[in-house]
Amino acid sequence: MYNTIKVEDLHTGVTDNFDAICKYIREGNNGLLEKCAKKYEFVREIIMANATLATIMSINFPGRWKAYYQMEKYHMLFFVKKFNPDELDAILNDMKSKHQCFAFHRTLLEKYMLQDKIQGYETTSMQINVENLDLIDPDLIQKRTKKATIIISNVNQIDSLLDNFERIQAIPNKFVEFKKDQRVNRRLYDLNNLDCTFINPFYLYFDNDVLPEKVIWKIKGNFPRPPEKLVPIYPEFKIYDRKMDDLKTQLKKANVCLKSGKYQELQMALEPLYDYELTEDEVFMLRKQTFCSKILLLPLINNPMIAHLMSGTVFENAHIELYRIVEWRKISKHLRHYRYSSGGAVIIAEAVPELTVRHYFWLRLNN
Repeated sequence: MYNTIKVEDLHTGVTDNFDAICKYIREGNNGLLEKCAKKYEFVREIIMANATLATIMSINFPGRWKAYYQMEKYHMLFFVKKFNPDELDAILNDMKSKHQCFAFHRTLLEKYMLQDKIQGYETTSMQINVENLDLIDPDLIQKRTKKATIIISNVNQIDSLLDNFERIQAIPNKFVEFKKDQRVNRRLYDLNNLDCTFINPFYLYFDNDVLPEKVIWKIKGNFPRPPEKLVPIYPEFKIYDRKMDDLKTQLKKANVCLKSGKYQELQMALEPLYDYELTEDEVFMLRKQTFCSKILLLPLINNPMIAHLMSGTVFENAHIELYRIVEWRKISKHLRHYRYSSGGAVIIAEAVPELTVRHYFWLRLNN
C-alpha cells in the first residue's frame, strides 16, 4: 500500500499518509521525503517531529531551519554547518535577542558579524562559546561589561581557551564553565593558573594533585558524583558525604526529596542506608513510623522485619526515576516479594544481569 502512494496523491488528514511518511523515514527514502516535504506543509511537520536530525539535514525543504532549536536542545549544534546561508539568516531573524551572540555556534556568529559587529559587546555580562574566543575584539569591550563566562563543551578546546584568554583581560570577573567530565591531558598547569573562577571543573575528578584557587560547583540533575578526595574540600559537595544523620532525620530528608521529585538528591540520601545495621529500638520505631513513605525503607529490607513491613504492592505506582536510583544489586535476593511496573522490571533486570530469564519474566508478569 505504501509504495503505491504518489506525491501528488498526498493530502492532509489521512492516516495512511502519516504511516507512509513514517515508513519512508524508517527506510531512509530521502528522495521521496524531499519531494513530499517541498509540496506539503503537513509532511514537513511529520518529518520534523519523527525524523532524526541527521535525516532532516540530509534533505532540503522549506522551514528546515527550525530544526536549529532541536539541535540546541539536544546539544547537537555540529549540524548547524549544514544550513545554507538563507537558513542561517532565518535562524538569526527568529532570535529575539542577539546580545549573547558570542555564545552562538561559530557558523551562526560569523554570519551575524557580517551584519553587526557591535551588539555582542553591549551587555553587562558576556556568554562566550570558547570556539568564538578568538573573534573577541578587546578594543570593543565596554566598561559596563563586568562579567564574562566562557563555556567549554570539550576539553579539546583548552588550547583555544589558553591561547585567547587575554582577549577578555579587561573584564573584571571572568568565569570558565565546563560541561563534561573529561580529563585534560595537556597544559594543565597553565589552565589551573588562569585568572578566573572555574565553574564545574570536572577535569579535577581525574587530576587533583594541584587545585585552582577559585572554584564553584553548580550541582543539578545527573551531576557526576565527585571522587571521595574532593568531597571534604568543597562545601558544595557536603551532600555527598557518606556520614549519615540519625536514621529518623535521614529518612525525613529522603522523604522531602521524594515529594519534591529531586531524585538525584534522594539517591544520595538513601545511599548510607543499604549497609546500615538497625537496632531493635529503630526497628520498633519504623514499625509505627508515619514520617516517611514506606517505599523509602527499601534499602533496609535486608532486615527481615522491614521486608515484612513493606507490602508487595509498594512499588506498583512508583515513579520510573525511583527505579533508576535504587541500588538493586544490594537487595536483589528480596525482589521476588514485590510487584513492579513493566518498565521498572526492565531496569531491575539490567541492573542485576545475573538474574535468570525465569526471574526476569517473573518480574514482568508479577504486575
